[in-house]
Amino acid sequence: MADDRQARHLTRLSLIHPYPAMIPDALATDIVNQYVTSTTRLLDPFCGTSRTVIAGATKASKAMGLDVNPLAILISRAKIAHVRARQLETILKGSTWFRGAAVENLDLEPGRAVKWFSRLASRELTEIVHWLNRTELSPGVLAICGVILSATVREVSYCRKQQWKLHRMSAKKRHQHRLSPWSVFDRRAKRVISELQSAPSLVGQVGVMCGDAGRLTSYRQINSEAPFNMVFSSPPYGDSRTTVGYGDVSALCLGVLQHVRKLGLKYVAPAVLDDSCLGGERCTRSPVVDVHDYWLGSRDNPGRNRVQFFLDDLRAACTEMNSVLDKKARMVFVVARRNVGGRRVYIDDFIADVLRSFGFRLELRRLRRIVGKNTPFTIDARGAGGNSLIRRTMKEEFILVFERGAC
Repeated sequence: MADDRQARHLTRLSLIHPYPAMIPDALATDIVNQYVTSTTRLLDPFCGTSRTVIAGATKASKAMGLDVNPLAILISRAKIAHVRARQLETILKGSTWFRGAAVENLDLEPGRAVKWFSRLASRELTEIVHWLNRTELSPGVLAICGVILSATVREVSYCRKQQWKLHRMSAKKRHQHRLSPWSVFDRRAKRVISELQSAPSLVGQVGVMCGDAGRLTSYRQINSEAPFNMVFSSPPYGDSRTTVGYGDVSALCLGVLQHVRKLGLKYVAPAVLDDSCLGGERCTRSPVVDVHDYWLGSRDNPGRNRVQFFLDDLRAACTEMNSVLDKKARMVFVVARRNVGGRRVYIDDFIADVLRSFGFRLELRRLRRIVGKNTPFTIDARGAGGNSLIRRTMKEEFILVFERGAC
């Protein structure tokens, strides 16, 4: 019974990929059911794999998602693709000709100092790439197969405990880790086929694009039609390099996906991906926000610059959101107070103050308990976590609802 209840709350193709830090399906659908109508034009500028966007597209007239990570956008495009289960089943039958075939070697791990794949994994991942390159696939089927391959890459790699940051398995466990990528790909594809058979329909206009939330007004896709009247998002809780670390496994996946020619993806180094997120150290900056209003660390605290860069970027993103919103609009955020340098960052208060300057009223602040999120104390250059020592970074998050005018 519990599984049935969970399934009813899942957004479209929710289980296709284990991308990190996704908003829970039930929370996304609950907020959409409460605040989204047929006249809603919804935007999520930090959409990740688009659970908010897809939930919104079941009711809204338009739902648009944007994210800086090309892997997240590929997953989003796969989720919104109009593909039938039978199409995917037919395509998979043709893969048998490529299993064990002699294929040209590919550099699946550009710039890596240590190996993250066994010989078996490298060989079979290369076979899957050649199969996808030599098979006629529709854009939607190709996107889905690319996402299944990405999830397979993560599972067959030496990434310890299937974490998102690259904490490498011990030598003993690496020796025992002999997963077959073809077997993993088949298992994951069967689950996607099962999901497609009962996937909810998307009634509204839905789209996603790769882009920076701090540059919303520069994108034609964002500004070409009527302004949005709702933002629904769960922005990052801190800079990527020291929180989730989107760049690590994303880059590992892109090292393989770059060889699937029709996907059009390029390899991006982990540091480049992380620096493209909020708080990334992209250039010399002049501080904008007084961080001490929202974080009580001292001036010599090593986390100060991370908080400064993050809040400056988040303010810029909020400014851009305001610029693409209607005069009558609603903004819904799911955020948490992350611990940096031993001190909490009050992201909820920060967003409330920024949006107040744009004429928004805080209509609701609701506390939501979450399973505590942990991170290792140290990570060394070879990808190993620091023993078993961990610190708890957060145990609750806030749902914030803002309104301006009559929505």
